[in-house]
Amino acid sequence: MNAKKIMGAVLVALLAAALFVGAASATEYGPVSVYQTLTPVDTYKGTWSNGAATVIVTDAGLVMPGNNFAPGTYKKGDHKLVVTYPTASYTADAAYNDVAYYVANGGKVYAGTNLTIDVTPVSGLTAGNVLVTYPNGNVKNISNPFTGDKIFETGTYKVQAVFTLGLADITPFDLLADSLNSFSFTVVEEDDATIAGSVDTVYSGQTATITVEGTPGVWYNVVLDGVTIPEDQLLVLNNVTPAKNNYTFQMPNTGKASFTAKIVGNDDDEGTIQLVHDGVALKNQKVVIAVSAPVVTATLGAPSYFIGEDIKITGTSTSSIDEDTFTFNISGTNLAEQTLTKEETDKLKGKEWEVVLGIPFKVDVGTYTIKIYQSDKVVKTLAVALKQPFISIVEAPEVVVQDTEVEFIINAEAAVGVKAYFFGTNYFKAVPATLEDEDVANEFTVTLTRGNTDAMSAGQYFAVFQHPMYDGKFNIMVANDKKFYLNDAANAVKDNGDENDDSVALFNVTDRQTANAAQALCDALDTQNIDDMYVKYSFFVVGEDQSFTMSEIPSEIVKGDKLVISGVSTANADDTVTVEMISTAFAAVPKETVGSAAFIVVTTEVAKDGTWEVTLDTSDLNVDEYSLSVACDGADKPWKNVNINVVEAADEPVNPEQPEQPEQPEQPEQPTEPTTPGFGALAALAGLGAVAVLLLRRE
Repeated sequence: MNAKKIMGAVLVALLAAALFVGAASATEYGPVSVYQTLTPVDTYKGTWSNGAATVIVTDAGLVMPGNNFAPGTYKKGDHKLVVTYPTASYTADAAYNDVAYYVANGGKVYAGTNLTIDVTPVSGLTAGNVLVTYPNGNVKNISNPFTGDKIFETGTYKVQAVFTLGLADITPFDLLADSLNSFSFTVVEEDDATIAGSVDTVYSGQTATITVEGTPGVWYNVVLDGVTIPEDQLLVLNNVTPAKNNYTFQMPNTGKASFTAKIVGNDDDEGTIQLVHDGVALKNQKVVIAVSAPVVTATLGAPSYFIGEDIKITGTSTSSIDEDTFTFNISGTNLAEQTLTKEETDKLKGKEWEVVLGIPFKVDVGTYTIKIYQSDKVVKTLAVALKQPFISIVEAPEVVVQDTEVEFIINAEAAVGVKAYFFGTNYFKAVPATLEDEDVANEFTVTLTRGNTDAMSAGQYFAVFQHPMYDGKFNIMVANDKKFYLNDAANAVKDNGDENDDSVALFNVTDRQTANAAQALCDALDTQNIDDMYVKYSFFVVGEDQSFTMSEIPSEIVKGDKLVISGVSTANADDTVTVEMISTAFAAVPKETVGSAAFIVVTTEVAKDGTWEVTLDTSDLNVDEYSLSVACDGADKPWKNVNINVVEAADEPVNPEQPEQPEQPEQPEQPTEPTTPGFGALAALAGLGAVAVLLLRRE
């Protein structure tokens, strides 16, 4: 034997010894039953007590009940012994019409059934006979197994084991009568069958579970009224499918059969299922299920929708629904009820549902009624406002720098997409749009790439953004980036822009000046023959080193006047603009002079759109010449560096003193003439004009 096998044997021996020591040192034994023999006898023999009750283990190791015996824990010194009654297991087999089935403890056995009950001790004893208590109270000692050949007497039977010890029969019936160690069954008449439904009330079209209990092997049928049985629940007998209103089946060996019944009818109707055996309706064995109207709630996703936009409705129902349960109709002024299309139905089920609806036909702007039908009955009515879609510009640059990428954010309500066209001097480009964010409805992005802007010379450009509107189709399209075509029901453009013999050419961009082409496109979109809408926009393209514009700086300003300087710098968004006015005089300042400010420094940040503005207050400046510098911390050099003079305001002329005039006689009052706007009024008008010019330039 090698070393590994020797070590293994030693470990097994040690483990066995440890288990033996543990068992020997245990102080509680059992459970055991009375009349059972225990070994080793020396460990158990003697009297064990539990209060006034005792158990005696004889010299032969037999456990005998003593005075006042009851199942429990008995002690002898420091040791404990758990003692119970003898126990046994019971197996009941039955057969009827050659259909075998098992009978559970307390179960039913139908009259005329063959029944066999086999008793097996589980406490180490031998079961000889069985005691059977009949429904009339008689007790018989019958051989094991108990066989009842076609039991016909109805009532409840009780079976208990008779245990054998040596040559003597022990019939501990009095002891076992108080225990649970017995088996009972009830014999019922052959037609003692029952039928029950899972619910008392349903909604029309809803299903209920019907359960029938009866004799295994017996043929039953149910007669239906106001009820149908789904095809997958029907049994095909002899290749013949039974009629739905007379459902025939053989009871399986479980004694229980279940099937699904769909309840049909109107509110306050009733569906009935009658159980029949041998052509006779079993008395009181009928299921009646009432039909009631479900309680339905429905809520629009929004109080109003744009025409062409899908309508979302969520709701609940006290009746479980599926895709085919509800029908949604819409009606309005001069519009008879029309059925809406169910665009999304995967959530149109259960007691909490959601549906997305589309309008497959043309409607005008207005308020409409949506009716929800279930089984041809209106269960809910909603009002929805339908409004005209529109297109607008959310964000767009005023100035575009060459060789940079820019975006135009377009809001197009209820649109499947947006088309964008850019016009400039000798320039035209059609650019596609994409959804800005899948989670943000109706917002599209049109991108001019660096390649696009690099090919655009400096100057003014115009953009036209097109909305397909109600029909979801762009009625005017461009082919090959030059030819515009009409794309409607009668004149279709093939393959999203390729020329089609049936299409109608509108104009060719290359055949006219580009500004005229832009106007021709807008004129074509303006026609009422098509439903497309559009929005226009203009912007400037500048060179990379000319990415700013600035207001004119005067060469002279009166001390105390405000000096406003503004500009646009798209290349320096978020950077800081600094405007400085510093005196250019080169002279010593007398010590006795408390000098006024000789400079001004003002800063501001360039806005996201590139605009900026500062205001200089010259009230504290000396009359002098100044160097004015405009610079940005993101630029390589100042944008402006000019000289500006601050001058004194002109003195008003002083009139010489006039000699006193004699009093004049009082003149009659003259009517007041209309006054002419003075300098102040003219200045105000001029100021407004300047603001208007500035605004126009910035737009």
